[in-house]
Amino acid sequence: MATSDVIHVSTVDNLLKYVVSIDGCGSVDQMCERTTGLIGNISCSLLNTKPGIQLTFAQSESPSVTISREWHHTDENHSTNTFDNYVISEYHISQCDEVIELSCSPASEEIAKFHSTAVIHLKPDASECQVPKNGSSKTVTAVVIVIIVCVIMISVLAATFFIKRRGRSKREPGSSGMNMSQIESQDTDTADPKHNESTNTEHEKEPLLQGPLATDGEFQRLLIESKDLHKDTEVREFLGKSISNLNPSKEELLAIANFFSTSKWISHEGLVAVLQTVLEMKQIPSKVGLDIVMELFNKEKIKAEDVLKRLRVATTENKVPPATTAEMLTKYYVLNLLTTKDIDKSIHMGFSKPKEKVPFLYILLVIEELHSESENREKLIELFNAIVAKLKSDLEYNGEALSELKDLEEMDFRKAISSVIIFIVDSRMLDVDTLMDILQKRSLKEKVSGTLLTTVLFDLLQNEKIELYRYIAELKTCLVAHQISSSDFVQFLSAPLNDEKVCIHDFITEMQDCRHQNVITKEQYAIFLSSLLNYKQFKLDEFVKAYDEGWKRGIKIDEANFRSLMSNFLRQRKVKLEDYLAEVKKIKDECQITDEVFEKLLSVVLEYEEINVQELIPVVKAWRKEASISSERFLSFIFECAKCDKITDHVFEKLLSVVLEYEEINVQELIPVVKAWGKEASISSERLLSFFIECGKCDKINTQNILEEFKTCRREDFVNEETVFKFTIDLLKKDVVDKEAFCTFTMSLLKEGLVDKESFLTFTMSLLKEGLIDESTALPIIQSVIDKYKITKKDMANIKDVVDKKLYKKLQFHSDKGDK
Repeated sequence: MATSDVIHVSTVDNLLKYVVSIDGCGSVDQMCERTTGLIGNISCSLLNTKPGIQLTFAQSESPSVTISREWHHTDENHSTNTFDNYVISEYHISQCDEVIELSCSPASEEIAKFHSTAVIHLKPDASECQVPKNGSSKTVTAVVIVIIVCVIMISVLAATFFIKRRGRSKREPGSSGMNMSQIESQDTDTADPKHNESTNTEHEKEPLLQGPLATDGEFQRLLIESKDLHKDTEVREFLGKSISNLNPSKEELLAIANFFSTSKWISHEGLVAVLQTVLEMKQIPSKVGLDIVMELFNKEKIKAEDVLKRLRVATTENKVPPATTAEMLTKYYVLNLLTTKDIDKSIHMGFSKPKEKVPFLYILLVIEELHSESENREKLIELFNAIVAKLKSDLEYNGEALSELKDLEEMDFRKAISSVIIFIVDSRMLDVDTLMDILQKRSLKEKVSGTLLTTVLFDLLQNEKIELYRYIAELKTCLVAHQISSSDFVQFLSAPLNDEKVCIHDFITEMQDCRHQNVITKEQYAIFLSSLLNYKQFKLDEFVKAYDEGWKRGIKIDEANFRSLMSNFLRQRKVKLEDYLAEVKKIKDECQITDEVFEKLLSVVLEYEEINVQELIPVVKAWRKEASISSERFLSFIFECAKCDKITDHVFEKLLSVVLEYEEINVQELIPVVKAWGKEASISSERLLSFFIECGKCDKINTQNILEEFKTCRREDFVNEETVFKFTIDLLKKDVVDKEAFCTFTMSLLKEGLVDKESFLTFTMSLLKEGLIDESTALPIIQSVIDKYKITKKDMANIKDVVDKKLYKKLQFHSDKGDK
C-alpha cells in the first residue's frame, strides 16, 4: 500500500525580492531532494506580499507524476497590510525508477517575473516499489486473496469489539466520567433500545469520511477512539492533534463537523470550539471555517448564539477579519437566519470602542453590494435602518442628519449608503484614511462598485472632509486601477465645478494630464472642455491660458470642436464682438500664448453669421501695424475668412496685397504653408492660385515662378485643368506673361500629361476665338497635337466644337481607312 507524505515549502522574505524557497534546504541555491511515498501532499507559501496572489505547483514533463487537485487561500495581515498566500497540492507518482521535479511559483506569468521559483525533487521510496522477482502469477493472486480475507476478518472483529465496548460504556456510567444530568439526557434520547441499536449499527456501517482522509487508517482509528471522549476540551485537543498535519479540504472539514454533530456527548458550544480549532490552523482560510459553521447552523445542528459568540471571539482576537464577519452577518440576516437583535448584540459586544466602529462600515458595504438583488431589497433596507438607528443611539444624537433616509425606498440606495458613511466619519467614529483604505481594497476585489467609491469621495469633498487636491488624486487612482470608467471619471471630476470657488484652471490641467497619459480619449477631453461653459466661474483668459499650456504639451482638440466650444461661449454670454476682440488681444499681450492658439481665438468670430468681416478686418490690420500679430498670422486669418466665405474674391485679393506689402514677409517660407492649406482643402483652388498672382504683383516672385507654382499645384492635384487654364489666361490678359511664355507653359502642361489632348485643343481654340492668339500661332500648336497623338479627321470630328472646319484644309491629319 502506498503511503502518503506531506512536504512543506515556505518562503524567505528578502528585502529586495520575495523568494520562494524550500523549508530546511538551506540556501536557495541548493537543490532540495526528498524521499517520499507514491501519494502525498505538498504545500507552498509566499508571505508578506501586496496584493495577495495565487500560487500553483507545476509538474515536470514526466508522465510519472500528476497533480490531482489544489487548495488555495490567502490570509490578510491587518497590521502590515500585506497578504500570506498558500497552496496545497496532492500528487500521485506512478513510476519508481525516476526522480520527479515539482516547482512552486505564482500562477500569473506577469507576477511570476518578479519572484523566484521553488523547486523540489521527489525520490520515490524504494521500499514501496519492491515487487517479487520470482514466482508465478498464480502465487501472486493467492497472496492477494489471502490478504483481502485477513483484512475482512480483522474489520469484522474490530467492529464487534467496538460495539461491545460502546455498550459497556452506556451500561457503566461511572466508567465514562459523565455526570447524572448527561446520563439522563442520553437515556431520554435513546429510550427505544431497538431504535438505538438500529441507529448504532447503521452508524457503524457508514464510512466516517469521504475522500483522502477516508483512506487514512490511522485517522479512522482516531475518529473511532474519539467516541470515548466525553469533554469538549478533550475533543478539541484530540482534533487539533489528529488533523493539524492532514491539510483537509473544506468538504472533509464539513464531514468531520457533521460526524461530531451526530454525537450526543458533545455540546453545541463544544462543537463550535472544535471547529474554531480547525479555523485557527494556518492551512485553512478563516472564511472556510465560518462557512462550515454556518452550514451546520442551517442544518440546526448548532445554535445561533454559539455562532455569534464564536464570531465575536474570532474577530476581537483578530483571527477573522472584520470584513468577513460583516459579510457573514449580513448575508445570513438576509436569509432570515439571524435577527437584528443578534447582529446588534454581536457588534455591541465585539466592537464597543468608538475606534472599532469599522464593522458598521463593512456591513453597509455588503448591503450596497447586495442591493441589486431585488428579492432581498426589503430585508437590506430593514437592516440598513437598524444600523442607522444603532449609530444614532450610540452617539445619543438627536440632530437632523440622516433624516432624509426615512423614504429610503424612493431614494438612491447608493447615495443613502454614502450619507451614512459620511455620518460615521463626521461623528469621528472613523477617520478618512482608514475609510479610503477599506474602500480601495474592497473595490479592487470588486466588493465595492466604482460608483459608490466616487459618490463617497464627492460627499467627503462636499462636507469638507477632504481637500480638492485629494479628491482629484483619489479619482485618478480609481481610474488608473480601472475601478471607474473614463466617462465616470469625467463626470465626477466636473461635479465640484458647481461650487463657484473652484478654479477651472486646476481642473483643465488635471484633464490634460489624463489625456497626456491616454487614460481618457480625445473625444472625452473635448466633451470635458465643452462642459465648462455651463459654469459661472468660467473665464476666457483662465481657460485660454490652460488650453495654451496643453497645446504646448501636444494636447489638442479638433479645430471644429474648439470653434464650437468658443462660439457657444460667445453666444451664451452674449459677448459683443468688440469686447471679445479686445479680450483676445489682451490675452495675447499678457499671457504670451502661442500664435496658433491666438489664431484660433481670432477665427472663432467667423462662426457668427451676423459678424461683418468688413468691419473686423480694419481691427486686425491695426493689430498688424502695432505688431500685435505677425504677418503670417494675419495671412492665416485672411485665409480663414475666405474659407468661411465671409469675404469676396475681390476683398481676398486686396487683403493679400496688404499682407504682402510688409517687407519682413518671407514668401519662400510662406509658400509651403499656403500650399499645405490647399492640399488640406482649407482654401479653394482659385484662392490658392490668386495668392501666387498677388505675390507676383508685389514683386515677391517673378513670372516664371508663378507659372512653375501653377504647374506644381496641378501636378500635386491641388487644382484641376480648368482652373489652371482660367488663371493662365488671366495672366495673359493682364500682360503678366507674354504670348511666347504663355504658349511654352501650356505646351509643357500637355507634354507632362497634366492636361489631356481634348482639353488642350478646346483651350487653344477658345484663345483663338477670343483673339488672344492669332491663327499663325494657333495652327502650329494644333498641328503639333495632331502629330503627337496621330489624330485623324474622324477623331477630330468627335471632339465637339474644337476646330473650325475651315481650318481642316490647313491641317494635316493622319490617314484613316474610313476616310475618303
